Amino acid sequence: MDELRNSVQQIQLAENIRLVALNNREARRRLWASIGIVVALAALAFVAWSQLRSRQRRSAVLAMTNAELEQIVAERTQQLEGERVRIEALLRDVNHRVGNNLAMVSALLNVQSRQTREPAVKDALTQAQSRIQAIAAGQRRLRLDIETDEIDARPYMEDLLAEIGKAAEGRPIHIELDMDSIRLPGRDAVSFVVIVNELVTNAIKHAFPSNIPGRIIIGLRQNNGSEGPGLSLSVEDDGVGTPLELETKGLGQTVIASLLRSMRATMATEAVSPDAERPGTRVTLTFPKRQ
Repeated sequence: MDELRNSVQQIQLAENIRLVALNNREARRRLWASIGIVVALAALAFVAWSQLRSRQRRSAVLAMTNAELEQIVAERTQQLEGERVRIEALLRDVNHRVGNNLAMVSALLNVQSRQTREPAVKDALTQAQSRIQAIAAGQRRLRLDIETDEIDARPYMEDLLAEIGKAAEGRPIHIELDMDSIRLPGRDAVSFVVIVNELVTNAIKHAFPSNIPGRIIIGLRQNNGSEGPGLSLSVEDDGVGTPLELETKGLGQTVIASLLRSMRATMATEAVSPDAERPGTRVTLTFPKRQ
């Protein structure tokens, strides 16, 4: 009986030892598994931290680069703005000096015209003064529109008509302006003024002899002809008509022809009412669109 009890106790002891061994192995397995998981998590955390740091470094470098570029752009912009202000100041000074010189030349011509007694010389000086005043009017208005490559044509024409009105004061001639809303290239503004001045002055001088009353109409329109877009300028009067020889001779016509060649424009002259007692004259100039 004692032997049987001892056998059972030995079996239980062996079983307990085996269970303890199994538990120890399972505990070690779980421990190593836990250690592996912790190591893996630590590795993942390290990788994530490394990537975050790398991204932060790249962001910091990019931010620094952007800041440097923005500073460079700001400094360059400031330099360019300063240069623009300086150039504009120089250009205004040049325009002011040109205006003063034109005014001085006009005044000298006026003084010389008053001092001379020769009708032909006085007439030549008066015409020269009129041309100088027309150029001065265009240059003065161009100075006001210095910040744009294009200018509104109406103020130019109105300033010119004011100057012509002063020269023709006392003559019973009414000058009208009939034009679209048109913007002219700045480089052509003074040329337009000179051309209109020559045509209107010529009409006042020759279309209305003996101080007869009359009307002159200046028209400026957008032109969409067969040769492409452009401008159409017309000067029309209801006077006695312009002699044919005046259409091709004289300094005024030479000036007009030279300007038209430089602007690739054409000119046509016709009677407004050929059968009337006062047929009038219409001069039409066609200007191609400037690039």
